[in-house]
Amino acid sequence: MKIKKLVAVLTVSAMLIGSSMSSMALDGSSSGHSFSEAWEVSVTGDDGSAVLTYGYNTDWINEDYSWAYHYSKNHYASLTNGKGSFSGSNKDGGKWSKIEVTHNGTSVSYSNNY
Repeated sequence: MKIKKLVAVLTVSAMLIGSSMSSMALDGSSSGHSFSEAWEVSVTGDDGSAVLTYGYNTDWINEDYSWAYHYSKNHYASLTNGKGSFSGSNKDGGKWSKIEVTHNGTSVSYSNNY
């Protein structure tokens, strides 16, 4: 009986610790942009420590891209288009994470997740 109570207490503790950990994201959208020509947007967040550069490129193929940077935190770039959701590799602070995929759809969302 004591083991069951201990397991229950440890499970609840782990759930509380996990729920207190938070992640942040710097988000962007293709709203207001067309996919008839190339465009790019850069936004900053986390008091200037995070950068999200995203857009639509027509140089080689028509592609959606999301590039994420954070000065000090682990982070990764992600985007969602008509083909699904895609993520770049997780990077340490001071490095760029990038994801570039063939364009699909009429709406694309982009994120720097840290």
